[in-house]
Amino acid sequence: MRTRALSLILLTSFEAGCASEAPEILLWVEADYPMAANSRAVKVTIAESGEQVVPLLGDTPKCLPFSFSIVKAEDTDLDAPIELIVQIERLDGDFVTRRIATRFGSGLRELRVHFEERCAFADDCDRTDTVPELPARDRAEALQDIEATSCLPLPTPIECVAQGGCLALASALAPVCVTPCPTPSEVEAPAPPLMPLLPSPPSPWTCDPGWSPVVQDNLQFCQPWPREVPACPLGTARIPGDPECQPLSGPCPSGSFPTPLPAGAQVVSATSGPGLEAVLRSANPGTTVVLGRGTHRANALAIDRPLQIIGACTAETILELAGGEVLITAGPTSLSALTIRGAGTGVRVNGVAATLEGLQIDGPSYEGIRANDGAVLTLRGISVRNSGGTGLRVEGSTVSAERVELYRTTSSGARISGSRADLRAVAITGVVPGSDAGIGTGSGLLLRHESSVVGEGLVISGAFDWGMQVREASTLSLTRSLSREESGSTAGGIRIAEGSEVVVDHGAIDGAADAGIYVNAGAALRGSHLYLADLRSEQPGHRGTGVICSSSGQLELSRAVIVRASRYGINAGSGCRARLHDLELRTIGETSDGGDALYFQDASLLLERALISSPRDRAISLEERAVAQIVDLTALAEGRGEDPGIYLAPTADLQLSEAAFAGFDEGLVSSARSSTTPVTLSDLYLEDVRGYGIRISGTEQRRTKISITRADLRRVGGRGLDLSNVDAELEDLSVRDSGFGEPNYSGAGVALLTSSVVGRRWSVQNVDDASIVVLGGEIELEDVEGVGTSCRPSPLPQACGVYSATGLHLGIGLGRIFPETVVSVRRFRFAEHQIGIRQADGLLQLQDGVVEESRIGILSDYEGRDLERLLSGVNLRTNEQDLNLIDD
Repeated sequence: MRTRALSLILLTSFEAGCASEAPEILLWVEADYPMAANSRAVKVTIAESGEQVVPLLGDTPKCLPFSFSIVKAEDTDLDAPIELIVQIERLDGDFVTRRIATRFGSGLRELRVHFEERCAFADDCDRTDTVPELPARDRAEALQDIEATSCLPLPTPIECVAQGGCLALASALAPVCVTPCPTPSEVEAPAPPLMPLLPSPPSPWTCDPGWSPVVQDNLQFCQPWPREVPACPLGTARIPGDPECQPLSGPCPSGSFPTPLPAGAQVVSATSGPGLEAVLRSANPGTTVVLGRGTHRANALAIDRPLQIIGACTAETILELAGGEVLITAGPTSLSALTIRGAGTGVRVNGVAATLEGLQIDGPSYEGIRANDGAVLTLRGISVRNSGGTGLRVEGSTVSAERVELYRTTSSGARISGSRADLRAVAITGVVPGSDAGIGTGSGLLLRHESSVVGEGLVISGAFDWGMQVREASTLSLTRSLSREESGSTAGGIRIAEGSEVVVDHGAIDGAADAGIYVNAGAALRGSHLYLADLRSEQPGHRGTGVICSSSGQLELSRAVIVRASRYGINAGSGCRARLHDLELRTIGETSDGGDALYFQDASLLLERALISSPRDRAISLEERAVAQIVDLTALAEGRGEDPGIYLAPTADLQLSEAAFAGFDEGLVSSARSSTTPVTLSDLYLEDVRGYGIRISGTEQRRTKISITRADLRRVGGRGLDLSNVDAELEDLSVRDSGFGEPNYSGAGVALLTSSVVGRRWSVQNVDDASIVVLGGEIELEDVEGVGTSCRPSPLPQACGVYSATGLHLGIGLGRIFPETVVSVRRFRFAEHQIGIRQADGLLQLQDGVVEESRIGILSDYEGRDLERLLSGVNLRTNEQDLNLIDD
């Protein structure tokens, strides 16, 4: 059921010419819409009217303003006459009824009728008067009619303010001057923002036996030995769990052979008797062959039956090959307590089960150990040194390795392809590139072709290329593992590509030149309790970045620290999806082309609980097509930040809540934003910013939508909040002690340019230039306080409070400059300004507020100004000059 409204204004007064029981009546009726009713009569009762007596200026009679509405259903003939009955209760309790009968036609949009009775109140209560329909009048003519026929002259707004009053608008037709002004409502203060939660740091490692705790950057992780250690003597190795060089087997016997000999063992002397090759050709399957101390020479060894081959001890039982290899094609077979030299490939296991233990392979030309074609290989206490190719190569097989050293290899330390591996307490040290320029050259650990590897206590250091590469849909799970790169390396810690996945729990990457971790080509990293440090680039073109994620990679990090990265903390692009929890980034950016802690372009970011300290440039850079949701962020420039805390590119999207920024060049900046997704900011704290606090602009063709809830901006050098071409909702905003920065920044607390803004609960205190400046647009504000503005020095005489050198007013609480601007302010307080409110152009409506303790309360260009709206409910007090009208 649709409804229509009829508004009335009633003025009653007591004139000297009338008896007290016969007041003069002036009835003014306004109808803005057609009206119909179920019945032909509408009854209105005005109750307790005597309590609404309002004193007016001077000696004019006392009048009562009333405003009320009548609403009826629209379901009858609009052309039928409607009888309006107005019943008035007098002060003495008597009633008078007056009827006005007129026709409300369907085309009627505005009707004004006035009815006047003098000194004939009670006697004619039953008389009915019909008043003909009057033509619509514009507002100025209606006011003249009221002044001519009513019981009192209307005061001018200037007269009202001059005598300490303020206007109370009963309607746009009848402003009433109230003296003294009613006490304005208390302005509701903005709610303070919630402060962000700091991230939880990585938990200390539980160091395995033989590992020692290291405290670095206030974090504890574990290491098996210091970074720089000398090489171990032959027959010994430094394996995770052994901080010193340890023999790979038991001590050497005093004689040629270990005692006691295994039952049924066949012994081979290094100095007499049949050689090893001959013994192996004649040995029965399952035979144990014991090698005596000394050097045994052969071109190659082919083990084609299950055997156990045991040396006297690793250091003094040498198998010297003339470029051949130990080839195992039958199993189960085991080799132990031997040193193999001069081989092409040290030991090759083809498709069978084999165990190598206490074995050292020194200087093979190609691979140290190779398993392929479905082999099942067990390694315990193994050292491969100075390999001309790969230390350990596994293809299409399964390997279990424990206490293994791969030292100074060429091409790669361990290369695992299409295989399964369990690596525990494995050290890969000093990998240099060889003549092989293929994938993995110079890498410590290479996984390819859907390999699956579990690593625990894995240590990789000194890889020329990547410490670990995981490619082609492979998986790597690391626990309590360490990657340390040495000076001269060119790549980084871990590279994950081509749909692979790496899971890291308690890991450290230290000293990578290119990146600590690189995720691309649809790969994924899921890491927790990570420490990435000293990611420094020494060569042009290398990144020096903590984590790089691109090409639809997935990045999940929790409880991670990235410290001293020369270019970026995390660089994500090309469809990367990052989910980061409890992240800390410190001292990011030491190159001229870097310095952002988080750099995202065409990537998505979900960040929860992060601390960013000492970035060279930005804390977070959201470049084109980046999408970010951030909760609980603390960013501290600490004198290094040369750019904004957050940069938002035109097509990037941001939702930010519970964030604190300090010490940056600017707080949050987005220029010429064209994305249709709203920017959402809540619980934002910002301090000690050299330029603007928050600066966001749309374009003339596409306005940015923005929502800010609970923001506290302190000690901002330029404007606290600067918005242009935006549609904004701003609640609980506080700006204080701002605008006193560099001369090229203007110091308004809030500046709004050609924007549509709804604001609630604003407090702007102690700012330079102006508390609030509106330069075009539609602004609706409620509960606004602006206290204390100052002026910068200006070359213009008497510029403070009037114009700056750039043409803007200075020292103003609320300043309005541009035409075609509509501003409505309800419940406000402006105090301690050069000019409390400056109206130059446009429409300003004020209601229920105070302007006080200022040099000029309100300064307005008089010609064409709607002073009734400007002064409605405005209490001007304790100003040097309450009202200054400039008649242009």
